[in-house]
Amino acid sequence: MEEIKDEPEKDGTPLTVPMPGLIVRFMVKVGDYVKAGDNIAVMEAMKMEIDLPSTVDGTVKSINFNIGDNVARDDVLAIIGD
Repeated sequence: MEEIKDEPEKDGTPLTVPMPGLIVRFMVKVGDYVKAGDNIAVMEAMKMEIDLPSTVDGTVKSINFNIGDNVARDDVLAIIGD
């Protein structure tokens, strides 16, 4: 039996959250084109605001949280695709 593997490159690259926190604001919306290093969102963690940059060039395919949502480490905040 062949093992089925997740292939994120088909749908895009996930932008994951580095630590637990609260989403404060988004700098982009679904459909926007971003370059690697562009800020996607700002979260608050340990009483500091932390920018969450894109790691790749592409189009924002989905945003999985709303402003004010609590997120956990490694949650997929957004998907960036072609």
